[in-house]
Amino acid sequence: MVQLIKESIIDTLNNVLPKAIKEANFDKTRQGTVIALPSSGYVTVIVIGKQHTLKTDLTLKIGDKIFVTSPMNNDKLMYVNRKVL
Repeated sequence: MVQLIKESIIDTLNNVLPKAIKEANFDKTRQGTVIALPSSGYVTVIVIGKQHTLKTDLTLKIGDKIFVTSPMNNDKLMYVNRKVL
């Protein structure tokens, strides 16, 4: 009986936690690559297979690896954090 309860709890956690973590409102920082420089102060980057054009004060060139941050897990607020060293 105890084993059945343990398995039930584990199954429930395995079903609930991945979605909860994916939708959690905490900052996420990911690595991206600069693919274009559309205009002064802007870069187009690829992050997890998606293109984003972001404003930046950094001096970057095509091919640079960067870190981008999405505050509260909201990609609409994404910004260039820093260049990967």
